[in-house]
Amino acid sequence: MTTNSTLWALVLTPLMLALYGSFIFTESADLQIPITNIVVTLATLLIPVVAGMLVRRFSANIGAVLELLGGFFGLFFIVFLMATWVPRNWSLLTATPWQTYVVAIGLGLFGIAIAYGLARAIRLHPSNARTIGLETGIQNGPLAIAIVLLTFANSPDIGLILIVPALYSLFIVIVSTFVTLWFRRANLAEEQKIPNLL
Repeated sequence: MTTNSTLWALVLTPLMLALYGSFIFTESADLQIPITNIVVTLATLLIPVVAGMLVRRFSANIGAVLELLGGFFGLFFIVFLMATWVPRNWSLLTATPWQTYVVAIGLGLFGIAIAYGLARAIRLHPSNARTIGLETGIQNGPLAIAIVLLTFANSPDIGLILIVPALYSLFIVIVSTFVTLWFRRANLAEEQKIPNLL
């Protein structure tokens, strides 16, 4: 699912940005969406994805270690961003309307809930439904931040552009933690009686 979402991002990210941007930015607007830069950034990210798949294919142990290290550095990046970006942009955060916080928190929570509900509706095993729910709701916040930093580095509005991916990256860690704890309270003994066909 992660590989597929990365591959589809090459097409869908520029397409969605162009679609949504058409409602926000006009031809005369100072801030334009550089679609080419975003596509190049996403295409560059395919290199480590393919490399990781090859390593995992030919050496599962090395792949598992690298995956663990990647998760650690990803979490470190989020914590580092919050520790450095939040204090510097505190006035922006306090001036941010509550609707933005609702979107940042609700994006992941809504994705998890809808995906889990659909997976259960088509009678997938509960453990598979939980995996699909988390995989759908937890998206690559640091990737969005990286795209913004690389694409809009010289923009005076970069703090405003970063607000949603930064808030999402912060709150998805909290949301996914509580969702995971809730999932773990499921009756696993009862679920073991249900055949897992995947």
